[in-house]
Formats: sequence, C-alpha cells, structure tokens
Amino acid sequence: MVETYSLLRSTFRVHYDSLELAEEIHPLLRHAAPTSGTEPANTIDLAVTPEDGGVAIIADDKEIGSSRTREDAAVAVRACLTQLAVAATDGLCVVHAGALCRNGEGLLLPGAAGHGKSTLSAGLAARGFQMLCDDTTLLTGETPVVRSLPTGLCIKRGAYAVLEPYYPQLPSLPEWRRPDGKYARYLMPGDDLRWAASDATVAVRWIVFPRYHPDEGTALVPLPRHEALARLLRGVYFLSGSLDKRSLDKLIAWIEHIDCFELPLSSLDAAAPLLEGLCI
Repeated sequence: MVETYSLLRSTFRVHYDSLELAEEIHPLLRHAAPTSGTEPANTIDLAVTPEDGGVAIIADDKEIGSSRTREDAAVAVRACLTQLAVAATDGLCVVHAGALCRNGEGLLLPGAAGHGKSTLSAGLAARGFQMLCDDTTLLTGETPVVRSLPTGLCIKRGAYAVLEPYYPQLPSLPEWRRPDGKYARYLMPGDDLRWAASDATVAVRWIVFPRYHPDEGTALVPLPRHEALARLLRGVYFLSGSLDKRSLDKLIAWIEHIDCFELPLSSLDAAAPLLEGLCI
C-alpha cells in the first residue's frame, strides 16, 4: 500500500507494509497529499514496517525512525517526514518555535515544551492569524524568512478545555498518542484553521517568548535583542550541522529588525488580545 505526501519541496512515497497499517497512520498525514501542479525538487521513498510491537521507518535501507507501539506510529512517521523535508532544503536553521502571520508579517513564538506555544497559536489562529508552523520553524534565505510548513497544529490533552470554545469540533477529532506517551489532537490546515499556503514565506516582525504559569500575571515585557537571540539559540538546529561565524552574523543582522518580548501568561483570553494589539 503506497500513499504520497508533499512537504516543502519534497514528495514522499510511503510504502506501508499492509492496508491495516496505512489505515492507522494515513489519516494524520492525509492533508499533506500533493496538490495538482506540485513540482517537487526531490522524491523520497520510505517504508513503514512492523517491528517489536511498533513500526520501523526505513529510507535508503536505513532505519531513520521508529515507534514503540502501533499507537505511536502515526506521530513518529509525521516527525520523520518533517525532518526529511527540512533537511532537503537549503535553509539556514530550524527553530523550536511556532510561527504565525498577520497582515503579511510574521510572529515567532519560541520556547520549551509546556510553555503554551501551541495553545497560544491556536487561540491566535481563531482570531484571524494565519498559521505558518507548529513547533518546527524553518528559517531560509539570505535575509532569513519563515517558510510555511503545514503539518497541523498539535493540541495536547491539557489544552482541550481551554480551546474548545474556539474550536467546537475539537472533542470529535481523533486522538493520537505521541512517542513521549502524551495524547494529542491535531487541528488540520484548511479543515480546522487557516494556514498560509505551502509555498508562502514571511519575514519575522515580532519574537515573543511565551511562558505559561497558572499563578502568574499576563503581560508583554520588552526583551533586549541580544538576550532574545541568546534564548532563541537554545532551540536552534543549524542545517549545516554547526553554528559558524557567517550563520551567527546573519542571525544578528536579522534580529536587529525584530521587536522582541517575553510573555508571562496565565490565561489565553488575556494573552491573545495583547498579541492582537502588538501585531497591527
């Protein structure tokens, strides 16, 4: 059983070992089916086969990913496709951040897991922002810009109640187990929320570091650019494999034109209007 998916400028032919395996995994990836007129720069063949109760993901006769159980398999395959698509670009780096755009300008939301990036992204998307990336943001170009990566927005169980008023369909969406053991639902591009076109590139105008804590007030706090860059670099992977002087100089020049903030927050309803007011 073969299904075809497209991300960035790569096309993936995924060979599932069985129809049953395809039926378990494909629904999470179906939105990445190539559209007419897609012109891939390269085509990659992968095999997904059962292994020790989970699956192995194989490309060029090498295992590039796996899942411990069949329940984790779909999210594991999604992660592999994302990593391969990004690696096949001529981009500068990948940032552990969400990204959205409004009026043609980009908002980057970097931070570690659990700081509220995806919940905040979903809330902003419900208020008219366009999604660009979930938690894998590709910066590309001589003057770095964000490239849209429409993989869907991961919403973990703890955020269901907060986001259901914005997305009434959320309780009816399928729930997927992640390799870290957590369960999540995915808001899909076009079906559930607005997502920028797959070939869209957007310049970053604002960087905001969300930091969720239930007992903390919600406020936008200006952040010096040098401190913002130092924080950002903690979650950056350079596609060249290392940070060299040229890449660092490029990022320093890039961030000089970006307004940077920290956003301690305890409430989505309080944080989203602050960012609406900022991104005008």
